[in-house]
Amino acid sequence: MEKKNSNSIVLTVIGVATLLVALVGATFAYFSASATSDPESVQSGHLTISSSLDEADEKDIVPTEWSETMSENDDNINIAKFQYTVNGSGTTVRDAVYDVKLTGTVSLASKVENGVTASDQGGEESDVLYKLVSGESVVAEGNYSQIKTGKQILTGKTLNISGNDTYTLYVFIDETNTNQDKLQGANVSATMEATAYTPKS
Repeated sequence: MEKKNSNSIVLTVIGVATLLVALVGATFAYFSASATSDPESVQSGHLTISSSLDEADEKDIVPTEWSETMSENDDNINIAKFQYTVNGSGTTVRDAVYDVKLTGTVSLASKVENGVTASDQGGEESDVLYKLVSGESVVAEGNYSQIKTGKQILTGKTLNISGNDTYTLYVFIDETNTNQDKLQGANVSATMEATAYTPKS
């Protein structure tokens, strides 16, 4: 397969916390991050959460392979990398937890090189993979066919009331050594939503 740098990435960052919305634009298909809180679930104290997703380092990617060595993935220009931060500062409820939901789609271009119809080519949305990493550990992973309607990828994480929890979201096209030309020029979209709550006793 001839690999073209034609998978453009556009990023939209949305931060939502206690009815405050901030919008920032960048580049890599439409990525967005939002955070919500449910004050009705809190019996006493104050619960707040915010999250943000930083701009991707890479804007054009071609199929590649994931390495077991994290530094190699960080250096790989064909893996898009985003910093995702969950902030619970201001929360006074000490037993609060949060979940993170990831929703994403792959929208194919109608044509690839020289007017060839994209649907006639190989490659599937399941070839687009994501991995969420905390420190050196992969804490959630999967492919885009699994998150079209949303999937909870983190559950019941203790909310850091004095600082941030920082993750790295990696997105890439898995090299299958087959024709994947259908994915040329595809738009990849994702939404990450963090929701804080107090567990029912």
